Amino acid sequence: MDNQAITGIIETENEPVAFLVPKNEFSFTFMTNSVSSDLTTLTPKDNFLYGTTHDLQDIAIYCGNNPLWFSRCTQINTCAYIKSQISTLDVDFAQYRGIRFSGGTLNSVFSLQGMDVKHHSNNIVITRTNDIISYSIETNSYSFTLEIESVVREAGGICGSTISNSDVALTLSFESPQSLSTIFNHYNRMKDLLSFMTFRENVGFEHIHLLQSEPQLGMVQTAEVFIRGDVALTNKHRVHNLCFEDLGDSLPKLIQLLYETGDKKPSISLGFIPADDQAFGHIDNTTVRAICSALETELVYAEDINEDKSPEVQALVDFVKKTITSYRKQNQSLSEQFYSNVFGNISHWSYSLSEKLVALFHKYEEDAINVVPTSRGIHDAMIHDFVKYRNDITHGKHRLMTEEIAITAFCLCGIIYFCILERIGISREKIHELRQYKLLH
Repeated sequence: MDNQAITGIIETENEPVAFLVPKNEFSFTFMTNSVSSDLTTLTPKDNFLYGTTHDLQDIAIYCGNNPLWFSRCTQINTCAYIKSQISTLDVDFAQYRGIRFSGGTLNSVFSLQGMDVKHHSNNIVITRTNDIISYSIETNSYSFTLEIESVVREAGGICGSTISNSDVALTLSFESPQSLSTIFNHYNRMKDLLSFMTFRENVGFEHIHLLQSEPQLGMVQTAEVFIRGDVALTNKHRVHNLCFEDLGDSLPKLIQLLYETGDKKPSISLGFIPADDQAFGHIDNTTVRAICSALETELVYAEDINEDKSPEVQALVDFVKKTITSYRKQNQSLSEQFYSNVFGNISHWSYSLSEKLVALFHKYEEDAINVVPTSRGIHDAMIHDFVKYRNDITHGKHRLMTEEIAITAFCLCGIIYFCILERIGISREKIHELRQYKLLH
């Protein structure tokens, strides 16, 4: 049983509740010793149930806010649980000071340089090198240090010893303690980061660990986080991914965009990214809508294409306002509320979405042609038709996907990347360098 399941106890005000979960699964069974019909209540704290395993390790099981009522036995399927790694260490699950992600997709977005290997006549000398990259990050809600480094491991056995440098670790160290429920936000934001860097949604990590600050030891790894993942990770090679070295000093700005999303003014939209390697290059109605949404987000921040700076639009607005003002002086039959509404509408006059996208395309046309060679044949009418296609399917009209729509959509994915990269401070020269082999693969 010990090799096949995790078992333990959750203390309650009445009798203890036993739990069991098969290893590598997320279906928890809770049991009491009582055979009566009295209800047992498990009350979560900060969305987690806290207990102790029979190996004397602390455990926190995610179950949401609602209390769990049951008689004798019940089962829940959770998306996550956390288990301490050292039974002799008192782990405070109510808060943590750092979180470390390692392996998985991280291994394909960072250059592993943790070992320096030198060959001599009779031996090989291996030296541990420091390849860590560190950033200070400030968002609206968090202040933390982000560090990326390769992990060097040594293993020994009856057949000898080995040393390897095959995994990458990303560590977030927070200035103030974090409540346990914030794990999911940091987990999702780091996945968003990897999705942007790989142009794939199916990204993830091999291990996730919580860190505590110890006076003599510094940041110590104390617990492992298990989060359900139902998809296989992308197999994309590092040469076709945006890497941490490529982003350089622009990484903090990108992370700020990922953390500071909101409904009123979203700072970044990643819905245009393919779900997995098989979905790459597949354009359907859902993809078209997502691409348009991402482009509309980027247009908010494209100051050089902002309609408020267009003298033609402003001249028309001024002319119409003067005409209406003159009419109002001669005709008092319409209410002040009516005129207020009219002036409000006029103030929001702008170019159409398709016209803005045409201007955005021409801004990055040279880059787009290099990323998507078929972009060479794209013209303004194709972009107008792409937007009309999105409007038609949004309003329930039946449209057939054409090759021109698909080619235009794929090209516009590259435009989204160019906008985001330039917005976070990547120079146009660096974009020229990256466009040939690290975008839209």
